Amino acid sequence: MNNNIKRQIEMFLRVREFGIANPTDFPAESFAGRLFTQLNDIYADASMAAAGHVSKNPRAASSRKEKARIALRDDIVAIARTAQTIDLRRPELSLTFLPPKKPTDQNLLATAKAFAQNAEAFHDEFIERGLPENFLDDLESDIAAFEQAISGKISMIQSASSALRALKNATARGMETVWKLDPVVQNVYRGKPDKLEAWRKAKTVERVARASSRTSEPGEEPEVNTPQAA
Repeated sequence: MNNNIKRQIEMFLRVREFGIANPTDFPAESFAGRLFTQLNDIYADASMAAAGHVSKNPRAASSRKEKARIALRDDIVAIARTAQTIDLRRPELSLTFLPPKKPTDQNLLATAKAFAQNAEAFHDEFIERGLPENFLDDLESDIAAFEQAISGKISMIQSASSALRALKNATARGMETVWKLDPVVQNVYRGKPDKLEAWRKAKTVERVARASSRTSEPGEEPEVNTPQAA
């Protein structure tokens, strides 16, 4: 969630409080009163969507996936290295336990599963050469962990994207509501500079400059300029 969206949500809260502070000037059944009520609901929706987006952290999922990937890759390397010394008269073993040339996620999983199946026949030989007795159990566990980490990252990115879409939808509706409120409030408080100044402060969104080096997080669309209420 970028800083401009945060500022918009903060503005919704200020405008909401402005309406609460002046109930007699904007009765609930009036046009402006209905808009203030609508903005109250929008603020709740935006706050909930913002909390949902923050809780969905694709970077944390990426970190878990990378740790699982490293563990599985280490298993593969250890088994391949050991297979080369099991029987020099049977060079086919080295071909059976070859690490993938292109270590993509799917290639690592396919190789690990093939190793798990093929290594059973040479279980004792692998153990004699230093691998732990439960190395196959560890391999199966690391395969499952990596598959789960891949699935978790995909799910997290999808959830973050969904939450961001809901957040941007809510803030867009909020900005439109404030835009509709603006002329009404200015008309009601025409000739009342103190009230107009309070309204101006409430509705103003402080624009935050974007650093040129900023990149979007997974699940986050590139930041765009959102029209502000005048």
